[in-house]
Amino acid sequence: MSDSYYMSCAETAKLVRAGLKKAFPGQKFSVRSHTYSGGASIDVRWTDGPQEADVKAVAGRYNGAGFDGMIDLKTYNADWLYPDGTVEAFQSEIGHSYGSTTYGPGGERVTDEDTNDYIRGVRIGAGVTNTIPPSSPDSLAYRRGLRDGKARVEAGARLVHFGADYIFTRRDLSPETEQRLKAAVAFLGGEPGEEFNGDKRYDVPRPRLPGGGDNYGWTLVHRMSQVPEDEIADAMKEEAERRAAAEAKSFNEQAGDEPTGFYVTVQDCGQWGALLGPYATKEEAEANVQAGKELAKMVNDRAGWYAYGVTKVTMKPGAVLPAGKLNALHIEREAS
Repeated sequence: MSDSYYMSCAETAKLVRAGLKKAFPGQKFSVRSHTYSGGASIDVRWTDGPQEADVKAVAGRYNGAGFDGMIDLKTYNADWLYPDGTVEAFQSEIGHSYGSTTYGPGGERVTDEDTNDYIRGVRIGAGVTNTIPPSSPDSLAYRRGLRDGKARVEAGARLVHFGADYIFTRRDLSPETEQRLKAAVAFLGGEPGEEFNGDKRYDVPRPRLPGGGDNYGWTLVHRMSQVPEDEIADAMKEEAERRAAAEAKSFNEQAGDEPTGFYVTVQDCGQWGALLGPYATKEEAEANVQAGKELAKMVNDRAGWYAYGVTKVTMKPGAVLPAGKLNALHIEREAS
């Protein structure tokens, strides 16, 4: 090997495609390479699917350069590339005003004191012929680098510089996902307010909104799109439970000495349960019987065989009407 191998931007794009296919099977990605005077880049785009941070963690392994803001210049990276596409960092920010960072096996950082001899040992061990001799051939750093370089070559790795200076990632949202996230923002953030560029502005309590922050609706939707789906689901569930409890408390406070309410109920083999309610009138409860049946089917496979109807419940003085078992799920479903 005369020197570490320079991979073109197109070659790097092929590695990015393969890496993404392996990491996210079944997900479609658009990977486009661009070359221009003074550099090259790769744009990765996809719709819905994995979060941007997860894709960036895979695609970002193939970044060939960085940037030193102190001197307004690019820095460069050197990596180990294995036959299966696995990448291990060797040097990052080569040319930085504060110096580059060198990594040993396992990603541990080589100390500044050992860096020069370690790098030269690695390069000689890897067969890079145009390497400056070590300042101290007997140093532990040089011998360790020589060993590590040989071991990597024996494992099939080669030193490379990736031809794409920067890899940009962007997760697009389908209309269905965007609408769902808007509904989640509205539900978690409160009532919609003023219009702004076709989106609504929300007064968002930070503790209830994954991704955090109070801002214009489109910004919040973007932030929410970066949040794992299970976190959004947990936040929606928590908020629905909070609202259901508040509604039941408010109903009881206004119900008087002998609280009375109407429930959507379910019966099976002589046993019954209150699914939704309490409602102030029988008509309100009847209007939600079908909803109660559908919700019951969501949580119990046998619910289609049960009987559904409306039951009036009156409590003793001082007692409170219980909340329907599926109130929170009903609120959450209505919001989405």
